[in-house]
Amino acid sequence: MVRLRSLLEHGGFDPSFRTAEDLELLMRLERGGAHTGHIREPLTVKTIHGTNATYATEAMRSGHLRAVQRLAKPPSSPAISVIIPVFEAGRYLAAAVESVRKQSVSELEIVIVDDGSSDDSLAIAQELEARDPVIRAFGQPHAGPGAARNLGLLVARGRYIALLDADDLWTPGKLQMQLERLSEDATVDFVFGIVEEFVSEDLPSEVAQRLRARPAGIGHIPSALLAQRTAMARIGPFPTGLVAADWAEWYARAVEMGGNIASIADVVTKRRLHETNHSLVRETAKAQYLGVLRRSLARRKGPV
Repeated sequence: MVRLRSLLEHGGFDPSFRTAEDLELLMRLERGGAHTGHIREPLTVKTIHGTNATYATEAMRSGHLRAVQRLAKPPSSPAISVIIPVFEAGRYLAAAVESVRKQSVSELEIVIVDDGSSDDSLAIAQELEARDPVIRAFGQPHAGPGAARNLGLLVARGRYIALLDADDLWTPGKLQMQLERLSEDATVDFVFGIVEEFVSEDLPSEVAQRLRARPAGIGHIPSALLAQRTAMARIGPFPTGLVAADWAEWYARAVEMGGNIASIADVVTKRRLHETNHSLVRETAKAQYLGVLRRSLARRKGPV
């Protein structure tokens, strides 16, 4: 049994391990400062059979050796993990990734999580992964953006976490400017910046005419965030089951828990407006955001 906060802070099981993944996780948690304890009473009954990975001796030896070798090396985690959830947005994914690769920060990894798309999003993510060693692509059954971001957090290895929706773009220098803000004040947990909106160039003219970009301003949206990983772990995972308001629910919780939120006066994100933006076309979003507001007010009020 492990606390969820420890997994969010240090990462979950490494998908690249086929055996000894539990040993690798335990050693990584301990090296990261997590405290471990033991109970002497038996808690689990293990069935031994012919295909137990545990008894595939050669595979286990290889897994153990790899885990120990990783522990013996100095930590080599990337400075920033960029988590990109994608759902039915394959046509925009490559541009989003390119905007990350144009950042001046070199010590980063890109974690793409396809949320059960029916288009070619996962295939595009895997193609990008094959061409670029900093990209890791994962797929999951459709469970919503919150679940996709949570999976990204569990496999990410960076000290800082950045989020980018697959249909948005970053401006050059975004990460560097936000890193500098974090380094100026160690108490800052989350840094945002100015967001510009633009109407996607691939839309039919009759659709494009219905969309209006709002004036640029400070945007507390996922694509504008750079965060201390420890702060994200403290707030906890993103809620699941919400089509449009998973971020609003998580952000409200971050504010209520006293997260130190800062902003920079520079454009960091270009938010794409298109016909499938959840917040623009889904009526359910209105009800979900009202639910977020009611729950936040209830939490602030406390038990009656």
